[in-house]
Amino acid sequence: MEGKWIIPPIFDSARNFREGTACVSIDGLYGYLLEDGSYLIPPMYEYSESFWTGVAAVTVNGKVGFINKEGIFVIPPIFDRAANFFHREFTYVVLNGKSGWMNLDGSYLVEPIYDDSFHHVRWIEVMLDGKLGALYPSGEEIVPCRFDCIREVDGSLYLLAGGVWYVKKF
Repeated sequence: MEGKWIIPPIFDSARNFREGTACVSIDGLYGYLLEDGSYLIPPMYEYSESFWTGVAAVTVNGKVGFINKEGIFVIPPIFDRAANFFHREFTYVVLNGKSGWMNLDGSYLVEPIYDDSFHHVRWIEVMLDGKLGALYPSGEEIVPCRFDCIREVDGSLYLLAGGVWYVKKF
């Protein structure tokens, strides 16, 4: 039995198919293939991620935005960095060097005003001027950015400030 290439091996890189498309790169540009090997969107981006929840992060002119499967920007390319939505309704973004979280509709869950942030299962850790704080996933503040360390243990936040540990149940 002889094999036949459905998609010829001409790409510099290719990711697995997700949502019916595969992100591919050739000659330093990224685009998207359909499962029959035809282009959904020909390579034109500096970088791109796979589609998740109907959109994909792509880089143009050094900025990240999100396109739909027609190649139309649904969230403009204004971000320094951004992650894909990965089955969520929100994602991490960096704008002008500041971290925040954005909803799938392009509105901010958490305004990009923090030096850094990290999403835990039940809360978002944020850093501002070297101090840590915590937000609910809705963006509402649990504790302000004034702690040196934050740990979650058994549904409570343990907060260290000035050598003293505090406990905040949430």
